[in-house]
Amino acid sequence: MLVFFDSNLNKRVAPTVVSLLSRVSVTLLGVWIARLLGESEYGDYVSFLAALAIMGVPANAGQSTLAVRVFAQNISRDRHEYGAYVTFSQFIWLIGNGIVVLALWGYHLFFSDPTTTRDWSAYLLLPFAIFLSSRIGVYVGSVRGSGKTLLSVLPEGVIAPLSLFLLIIFFDSSSNFGIDATVTVLAKVLSIAVVSIFSIAVTRRCYVRLAVEKHWVIDKDRYKRWLRASLPMAFLAIMTTLSTQVDLLMLAYFRSSPEVGVYHAATRGAELLSFPLIVSSILIQAEVAAGLKRDNFPVVSRLLVRAARICALLSLFGVLLYLFFGSELLAFVFGPGFRTGYVPLVILSCGYLISNMSGLVGMALNMGGFERYTARALGFSAALNIILNYLMIPEYGVVGASLATGFSIIVWNLAMLRYAKKAYPMRVSIF
Repeated sequence: MLVFFDSNLNKRVAPTVVSLLSRVSVTLLGVWIARLLGESEYGDYVSFLAALAIMGVPANAGQSTLAVRVFAQNISRDRHEYGAYVTFSQFIWLIGNGIVVLALWGYHLFFSDPTTTRDWSAYLLLPFAIFLSSRIGVYVGSVRGSGKTLLSVLPEGVIAPLSLFLLIIFFDSSSNFGIDATVTVLAKVLSIAVVSIFSIAVTRRCYVRLAVEKHWVIDKDRYKRWLRASLPMAFLAIMTTLSTQVDLLMLAYFRSSPEVGVYHAATRGAELLSFPLIVSSILIQAEVAAGLKRDNFPVVSRLLVRAARICALLSLFGVLLYLFFGSELLAFVFGPGFRTGYVPLVILSCGYLISNMSGLVGMALNMGGFERYTARALGFSAALNIILNYLMIPEYGVVGASLATGFSIIVWNLAMLRYAKKAYPMRVSIF
């Protein structure tokens, strides 16, 4: 078994296959949960997931990405370097979770509306879920940085959806429980606990192999260096999460639970159009990175433009399919109550069509060392997304959310295209 995890299959083919299969399984699991709960209860469940995603970012504070760098770049295998980082990450984890829990407590104390009819009981589990999920990222990053790529994909890609599926089946078949949003959230939190236990076991084995020695002596120089490195990563993670979750949270705050459930179903359908980009990125990322390193711009340009054309063609087919049959597809896949998500589905699909036409511009910038351009474009589009959602959701509901998010997706891609023209003497998309 260890030979398999150390093989080239682990480093190249297997993680890619597992990542793609996990995306498919998570999507199918979401469809099943939506059909099981209905649009109203599903909306409450999705609101919890959005809150967990957003609040989990400051609790993690960029450590999931920094862990990969620390463990991957420690060429000398200095066990004291490993140990110092493990101690540092635990300090950050405790501080981040403390701030998040205080923020949740303060919001509940000063800003919650006691007259609301929404059931907030599931949110009592939110601090516990954040506490576990924020630590899982550090474990996964440590394992990935140490070279065990496949093992790093398994916890959240396989163990999490499988355990959630089994727990929901257990609760649904038990006479003491009835499936609703609160019980589904409980199953989600328990699945996070299962993933956490698995991640701890794998990481401890990794630490033993690397002879990691934890010590509680504060190394100020190392801590300052790691803190400076983690802050930009935390910023990028916050902007990315906000850009994908803020519409759901604002819908949950300003509108009703059924609208949240219907809108999330529409976003799931629209996000399928980004699948060609994901596959293309996996297939040509290494060639693009190698070509940019050698300044072989004609070859890189051909790869990127060809990928953009294929992705645009496939996404155009998807947009036309949703335009003519979107309402029927939503009703067939998610249930009759989700038919009203037709307009958001079409609007968001148009945003993803522009994204596919822009191609792998973000990957091209990151592979060439221009991450700062990606961060600027992401930060601007995320801020725009927040403002537009805040202005449009109270009045226009799911249509306003889809218009705000779709427009932000377009602005993000156009901004990255502008930066790509500034960075490279070549075309990176069909534009």
